[in-house]
Amino acid sequence: SPSVSTRLLTPRYIGSSIRPSRVLLEGTTQMDWRNFLRRHAELFLIITILIVISAVFHWIPYKIAFLNFFYIPVLAAGYFMGARRAVMSGVLCVLLVLIYYFYAWTGGALDAGYTWAALASVFSQQWSTLLRVSMWGGFLILIGGAFGAIQERETQAHHRALELNRTLEAQAAELREANTALEESSRQLRQQAEDLQHKG
Repeated sequence: SPSVSTRLLTPRYIGSSIRPSRVLLEGTTQMDWRNFLRRHAELFLIITILIVISAVFHWIPYKIAFLNFFYIPVLAAGYFMGARRAVMSGVLCVLLVLIYYFYAWTGGALDAGYTWAALASVFSQQWSTLLRVSMWGGFLILIGGAFGAIQERETQAHHRALELNRTLEAQAAELREANTALEESSRQLRQQAEDLQHKG
């Protein structure tokens, strides 16, 4: 019968030896998904909040009064991801609101018998709403960017404080080691002095 080493060199054993374990692959895939979700948890939270607010905004009759709820995802983006993402979230919110209004006005005008050429007159009649939305959008983007910038400064200050704390702890450890070495040297000197006294 062939030896054990000969059997292990057959194609069947070679393929089985290099074939990756299914359990290992599944575990690696699960870890990749967990790491991805952990790294982008704030982004998923902001997108979820934005979708929910947009859906509720669609069904609320007093939409102008409900616009302030869009501050929630913008401020959340500023808190978790900084000023740049907060400004981008604010611009996205303003675009969503404008697209919704233009879609509603266009659909209503076409149902009322207006032609595409007459839509400009319909939009001109809604100038007060456009002015309110523009003012709201400007304040939304401005506040989101300012809040994100302040949060970035606070985060940087926190990181600097942590780094300074680690430096102080390292220096304190070095001082303790130096103190221990000095105490050991002092003990050895006292021992040598005592030995000299006994010899004398």
